[in-house]
Amino acid sequence: MIRLIAMDLDGTLLDDTKRIPAVNRQAIDEARKKGVQIVLCSGRSGKSMDRYVKELDLDHPGEYWIASNGACIYEGDRKDPWNVCYLPDGAVSALVYLGREYGEYVNPHLYVGDQFLVERYLPCTQRYERLSGNQCTCVPSLDPYIHTPMYKMLYNNLGELDQLIWVQKQIENRLPQDVQMFRSSDYLLEFVHKDAGKWNAVLKLASFLSIQKNEILCIGDHENDKEMVQNAYLGATPSNGISMLREAADYVSELDNNQGAVADIFHFAKNQGIF
Repeated sequence: MIRLIAMDLDGTLLDDTKRIPAVNRQAIDEARKKGVQIVLCSGRSGKSMDRYVKELDLDHPGEYWIASNGACIYEGDRKDPWNVCYLPDGAVSALVYLGREYGEYVNPHLYVGDQFLVERYLPCTQRYERLSGNQCTCVPSLDPYIHTPMYKMLYNNLGELDQLIWVQKQIENRLPQDVQMFRSSDYLLEFVHKDAGKWNAVLKLASFLSIQKNEILCIGDHENDKEMVQNAYLGATPSNGISMLREAADYVSELDNNQGAVADIFHFAKNQGIF
């Protein structure tokens, strides 16, 4: 039986207006009444996830949520992560310099505490502010911050998706040691420690809660969700999931994130007799 459900936010639980559809909220409430552990699992920072944690009444001891693509696990309303995984020493500086090399296509963003920092305030930065709910700080240079411990950093795409994919291919053999890279949307290329990642964080939390792999359902829609969708006992994606997610998933909903795909996936699991 499913005892833990980990789900992505953007493109999965949230609709395109960044709200939780009522059918999804109802399905989550019903699952929690049955004792299922609901875990929000996002590439967003902890601060950016806070409104959804509160909306779903997960800001209490014994409730957990995963931020920064698995680099942080929070409990309840704690402001400091319960578990953290920082980028390796030297990785941020190497990625900043590499990002500048491809500055025609991407804009490096750093996370320092609750702030995110940029050297260039561009339209793509405004888009990221609007969608994430985070406000950026524009600084003359990122260099003073490159040795600050960070959970993750990202490149924001200035143009089309194919340009971001091209940059990703160009740098895949130039990554700092122990860093993993993936796209979390059509305009964000993200970097975390190789021991982070959503699936690793889900497994770490499940072990702490004495929950087995065959009791986990994971739901996501993009490249950064692939491992958890592929490796969970039941992995699922909305109809808007990218092709690699649809291929990896055990179940692809006929509904998209605007239509309450999460609720449909819960219903599928019930029909399979595992929830």
